[in-house]
Amino acid sequence: MAPRPLILQTGDQDFWSDPKGEFLAAYDAWPRLQVTRQRKKVSTPTNPSAGTPIFHTLSYYMHAGGHGTIPSDWDIHLKFLGMNL
Repeated sequence: MAPRPLILQTGDQDFWSDPKGEFLAAYDAWPRLQVTRQRKKVSTPTNPSAGTPIFHTLSYYMHAGGHGTIPSDWDIHLKFLGMNL
């Protein structure tokens, strides 16, 4: 079965959902994804700044702001879909 792409998206002021914890979960998921042959990973242990996406099979994006999707997030989601469909 082919690996299924996933993007985690959050806001840097969304402390309710813990943006740093979301990023660390994506980074730490790599050993488990290796077992399933999902080879692309969030490749840096350093949380990127807001507005800097990390695109792989398991991707991460954090916008500046709070909880939810903002209009500028759609460009990131469309790029992610274009890379993975």
